[in-house]
Amino acid sequence: MDRISFLPDALRLRILEFLPIEDAIATGVLSKRWENLWCSLTIINFHQPTFERRSRGKRDFKDFVYQTLVLRDGSHIDKFTLSVDLDDLSTIHVNSWISFVVNRGVKEFHLSVLYGKLNRKLHWCLFTCKSLRVLTLDNVDLVLPSNMGFPRLETLKLMEVKFYDENLTNQLFSSCPSLVELFISNCDLNNVRVLRIIGSKLKFLVMLCSYPIPDVEITASCLHELEYFGYPPIISSETLSSLLRVGLRIVSLSSIINARRDMFYRRASDIMMGLHNVVEMALQGFFIEFLTRVQDSLACLPTYDSLEHLHLDMYPTKNQVQVIILLLRNFPNLKHLRIQVQQHMPAVRLNMDEGCRSLELSSEYSLKHLKKVDIESFEGTQKELDLVRFLLENADAIEKLNIVYTSQEMVDFLSQVSVQEKIESFSKASSNVVVSIS
Repeated sequence: MDRISFLPDALRLRILEFLPIEDAIATGVLSKRWENLWCSLTIINFHQPTFERRSRGKRDFKDFVYQTLVLRDGSHIDKFTLSVDLDDLSTIHVNSWISFVVNRGVKEFHLSVLYGKLNRKLHWCLFTCKSLRVLTLDNVDLVLPSNMGFPRLETLKLMEVKFYDENLTNQLFSSCPSLVELFISNCDLNNVRVLRIIGSKLKFLVMLCSYPIPDVEITASCLHELEYFGYPPIISSETLSSLLRVGLRIVSLSSIINARRDMFYRRASDIMMGLHNVVEMALQGFFIEFLTRVQDSLACLPTYDSLEHLHLDMYPTKNQVQVIILLLRNFPNLKHLRIQVQQHMPAVRLNMDEGCRSLELSSEYSLKHLKKVDIESFEGTQKELDLVRFLLENADAIEKLNIVYTSQEMVDFLSQVSVQEKIESFSKASSNVVVSIS
């Protein structure tokens, strides 16, 4: 007995949404109850390579898309996904489909160019679509119109997008008053010197691996999570105080002239001074190295009462160890510390200034809540051991210290035994700590 056919239309449509569009259409031959049901689908996904592989060249992709859209019942479209090969398909057809779905009140639009490049602008109507709530563009050369407005757009994802105009690029972001999530990854920003991210409702911002790296300014007073790759950005004080989770992977300044380097060092310091309410923080790449250049300003750091989880990248130098100790003084409620030791020295010269003063952790700043420490890519250098000694002597409640060597082949057995004996000889503030070395 065919029980599925007697389910309500809404449930059967939900089933069709999980099928490739070709299979959803094929259900029309099952019975009268299925014949035209697919025409009411509000979630449509066209993936050109999959279609062509399955049809084995017997059907034309663009004809299939046109026929499918024409045969729909005229209802609105909630989600439209288009993955195309522009080596075989003109942008004219893509723009025709964009116009179609915009006129059907599309709420989510995802365009991925798998091969080839756009040979003309995307249809202007996409950039003034009032119904759009989610927009994803992947591998698109984006020539923006002068008139843009996304009154309801909440999520914008841009991957491998090439921008051509700085002013219009910044206008794009300022044209989304309802934006909550912004994701920018591997984009070509060669024509953008300063990238300005402004959003009064923006809560989640991810900026990863875009080249060349521009100056970035972020003003978003409701921002809760930030994941960032690049030079230290300018972040407004309101934005910094609103952040709860932050990951900053700062790149080397090897290609930056000396006159600008001090500016980026100060920016790193300004970021640290403003993160009052952060709960989880990752300072990766060269962030700690930047802080070694502004140690005097770090002496005035506020107390981070809310910080519980901290991930650090460090090079095993005296100054970086000193900066880490200085930071830990101001994280009284830290529970979990993870340190990734960078053993391969970078091309840029690290700060080896011996004039930096030594720091001691007074009882006022003891690490009373630190429960777990993970140290990865360990080699047992003296500076690494200094940091381990400091943690064991000052973490009153630590229960677990996990140390993982960078490679068993790179550190001989006798050296590991010697390091383990040294660590076992260190004074320990917690009698319950278990040290694991592997």
